[in-house]
Amino acid sequence: MREVITEGIRGIVFKKLITEVELEAPPDFKIKKSIIEYRQDPFTDLWVRISVERAMRPRQVPLTPPEVESWKRKDYDEKCPFCTVERSTPKYPPHILEEGRLIEKSQYLFPNLYPFAKYHAVVTLTPKHFKEYQELTTEEWYHALHLSIEYFRKISTRDREVRYFTINLNYLAPAGASILHPHLQLVADVKLGNYTALLLQKYREYRSKWGTDLIQDLVESEEKLGERFLWRGKLVTWIVAYAPWIPGEIIGTAQVSDIRELSDSEVRYLAEDIKNLLNPYRQAVKTDSINVSMYSLPGTDLPLLIRIGARKPLQPYYTNDRGFMEVLHQEPITDILPENLTKTLRELRKQ
Repeated sequence: MREVITEGIRGIVFKKLITEVELEAPPDFKIKKSIIEYRQDPFTDLWVRISVERAMRPRQVPLTPPEVESWKRKDYDEKCPFCTVERSTPKYPPHILEEGRLIEKSQYLFPNLYPFAKYHAVVTLTPKHFKEYQELTTEEWYHALHLSIEYFRKISTRDREVRYFTINLNYLAPAGASILHPHLQLVADVKLGNYTALLLQKYREYRSKWGTDLIQDLVESEEKLGERFLWRGKLVTWIVAYAPWIPGEIIGTAQVSDIRELSDSEVRYLAEDIKNLLNPYRQAVKTDSINVSMYSLPGTDLPLLIRIGARKPLQPYYTNDRGFMEVLHQEPITDILPENLTKTLRELRKQ
């Protein structure tokens, strides 16, 4: 096993271990060599694995049948609660949210009927029953994000214990969505999640040791090295994750800690930056299903952080991308090389 260490600025280190696997492969049983990389996440120090050849594994499942495409072509579904919001979705009681639901243009915000946090809301991204994620317009993103931030402001004013905010997206069933209709999920919480707690711990340790910002130093290191830096948007700077926790992971960051403090123009910049990333991203990862999380931890100085990753395409039967290593060993394995994804996204953006 070979160790490769690349130094960034100050305390940023990109560390990986490379090993080669040999076996006799059918049908002629000649020697086949595979490269596996173990990479350490600069944020959390946790390890992930990259095996590009796993993308070529045979899968004993059928290709996407015509009926899946017909689901996607629907603009309206009478049985979809997000198409029939007024009669099919819950409301908050007045002591939590006076309006019951929040509405802006064609976007609706309402409580999640099956919550896993005290304040867990849903925002419809579009009035249409289905759109591919790259087809969502800047305006749709803007109004959905604007509603989300308004909700965070209102909830945190009524409940002073609420301190942590996330905006999340499960796009299609492989990403965890139970409803096809595109929607965001908002969580306003009193407790940090496992990932954010670890990230915040490492962030504070880094600041204590180096006197600088971990995330800013990582971005500047990536820009200096040039291998995984994408571009600076109007609000968000995008890089490809060195040690991806999810295939095709993209990291975005903005120089604001409290998302509630964004001005209307900054929210629009955020919407434009997301839209401008998702256009080439769809072509690069070749899947219609993604996860997105946006983390805002006011009072911690941790900058606004966005993570985007690809999931399996929507089809009735597919091989799940979470196996025993991810679920029981907590060590992700991905099959997209970050440096290759970076090159592809840069080229697509120029088109």
